[in-house]
Amino acid sequence: MIYLTLDTNILIYTVEESWRESNSLDFIEQWISNGSITLLLPEVILQEWERNKEKEFDNQKKRLNEFFEFANNVLPSAFFTKYKNQDSQKVIIDSQLQRIEKLLSGCERIPLYDEVKQRVIQNGIERKAPSHSKGSIGDAVIVFSLIEYAKKNINNDYFFISNNTRDFFNEDNKSIHIDLSR
Repeated sequence: MIYLTLDTNILIYTVEESWRESNSLDFIEQWISNGSITLLLPEVILQEWERNKEKEFDNQKKRLNEFFEFANNVLPSAFFTKYKNQDSQKVIIDSQLQRIEKLLSGCERIPLYDEVKQRVIQNGIERKAPSHSKGSIGDAVIVFSLIEYAKKNINNDYFFISNNTRDFFNEDNKSIHIDLSR
């Protein structure tokens, strides 16, 4: 089995792709529907998504408005009249949010294991990655939940996708942080 975990920041970036004809959700949905992967998410990611989705919806509305205002000055309006309307933009963003929500509702969830709580506390005390910077407790819970799940469910492949290089990678951004590679 191949398990895919998307960090909250990746889910947020997929909202930004809402206006694109083709976006990363197209691939993820296809891989899940044909059984190639299973979406695996720690509870903390689901909680972070719930906390941030409305803000991201508002941010995307603002970005689309700015884009179409700029485009209006550069291109003939016939190219994008349909999308210039804020109601049309809302439909586009809502559709992307619904797709994300559907993926999240069908994902396999990782509970918060006692072992993870202990490791997060210990790493925080020792200032080890990903708890070496302020506000990284959620990131520590995510990565240690995945590690604990993998230990309990061997003989599978696990992929974690995140743009958070500060907490998960060495300063060169080319290798996993030494504290996490043990």
